[in-house]
Amino acid sequence: MLYQTGQLSGHLHPMPEDLKEALAKVEDFVRDLKALPEVVEVQTLKMPLNLGQGGVIQGGGGAISGDVNQFVLKVTFAFKP
Repeated sequence: MLYQTGQLSGHLHPMPEDLKEALAKVEDFVRDLKALPEVVEVQTLKMPLNLGQGGVIQGGGGAISGDVNQFVLKVTFAFKP
């Protein structure tokens, strides 16, 4: 069996106002990817606002800067020759 690993970057657009909804959308996408028969593994490298796995929102009132709606996944596929 052959394996191929790639990095998948995406953006939530428009960014949900509810942060839990934003995280749930990415988590649902990860679950859907894992359900594909050719997908061996999906790792979340970055969540929107870089939340999840102990992420903390910090700041003192102003606008959030950076690419807050981006997520990054590492996906491993299996191929039969």
